[in-house]
Amino acid sequence: MADAGLLALRLLIGVSLAWLHGRGKIASAASYVFSGHDWSFVKVVASLGFPFAGFFAVAAALAESAGAVLVAAGLAARLGGFLVMFTMGVAILSHLRAGQVPELALLYFAPALAVVLIGPGRYSLDALTFTKRHPEKALAQAAAAGD
Repeated sequence: MADAGLLALRLLIGVSLAWLHGRGKIASAASYVFSGHDWSFVKVVASLGFPFAGFFAVAAALAESAGAVLVAAGLAARLGGFLVMFTMGVAILSHLRAGQVPELALLYFAPALAVVLIGPGRYSLDALTFTKRHPEKALAQAAAAGD
């Protein structure tokens, strides 16, 4: 049941973040990078004190889109979770500095932290590729878990 719970957690955070936030942000980032269009998010990132604000704005867009998809798929899930966690950590701090409640950023940060610490679980592409590369380790882990 724990692996099914991790699957549900990964799908909920990954799909919702990628669809609700990452999709629009990555489209704006592509327009900014490839067409030179103005992107207000770059100004937000600059106001936080980041050097190379355009670079970090694009990195945040990638974290909220590609990182979230990695989490949902369970492929390099810990890396994707870390990217989401870092981006949401910056969002949390910026909200706190502005005297705002960082509720939404916290709601994305917490499950990303769980994926980083626990891993993606058995129902993930990471588990599938790990099992194919190291079947003896996968069998040992299953035996240790009581499967």
